[in-house]
Amino acid sequence: MSSRTRVRGELTLEKGHAGAFVSANLVYNAILKDRTGFQLREAYAYYSDEHWDLRAGRQIIAWGMADGLRLTDIISPLDYTKFLAQGYDDIRIPVEGLRLRYSREKWNFEAVAIPVSCFFDKMPVVCAGMGQYRRMTMLGADCSLPLGRFVLRGEVAEYLDELQTFGRAASTNALYGVDWYVGNDWALSAQYAHKYVTSGDHRNSSLSTFRVSKDLLRNTLALQNFVYIDVSNCGIYNRLSADYAINDQLHATLGYDYFHADRGSFMVYDNNSEIFLKLKYSF
Repeated sequence: MSSRTRVRGELTLEKGHAGAFVSANLVYNAILKDRTGFQLREAYAYYSDEHWDLRAGRQIIAWGMADGLRLTDIISPLDYTKFLAQGYDDIRIPVEGLRLRYSREKWNFEAVAIPVSCFFDKMPVVCAGMGQYRRMTMLGADCSLPLGRFVLRGEVAEYLDELQTFGRAASTNALYGVDWYVGNDWALSAQYAHKYVTSGDHRNSSLSTFRVSKDLLRNTLALQNFVYIDVSNCGIYNRLSADYAINDQLHATLGYDYFHADRGSFMVYDNNSEIFLKLKYSF
């Protein structure tokens, strides 16, 4: 399904509170030949102090507290060309814009200006067999509350004019999550996300996730199982993986993706269950 080799270089120049960051990839894709070549990832200037952070240029912007789900995190789109075979860090597409962030101990405020495509809906809507993208307005908020070994997370997003297959309609998106750091290098997390569309035939949809992870061999071996459950359509996507740090520079990851769905968003991947192997060398 996929064969890709990627080399990434990152450069940071900093003086006082100001600086610049550049990140680029050299990619060889043995299957998708047009994806081979040089790719500029990020290139932005920044100013940062105790409370203020200003970034201008090509950058990746991530919002929200959700783990693997996107409610308010709709600014940087995702590259779905081969998203199963790429890490979440690789499939984010940077945007050109201005980002201002003000942080305090328990809260922060952030404003983003993207002159070209501010607040587009990054997921295409298929109408008459064609994928369409339309401008969308979104209001959102998120929170995270630590309670001992637990962390409670919440996120809400109101899409005021989201494009649907039948036209435009407002939708409410909410997520609740809990992380449990059990101890002895065990961690568990669960999330539930619900979407309500104000009009149309299918107004309610829901998606759940569950993650369990364990570190072994003095934290050199990380085992993880992450599952998406399409509650509305009884579909499932499960990723089981083992990441082994051979040394400080070399990591090997072996995993298995399992899909099963008769309807819903996972149905198109029903025959895409796969075993994958990744090698990562950092220097």
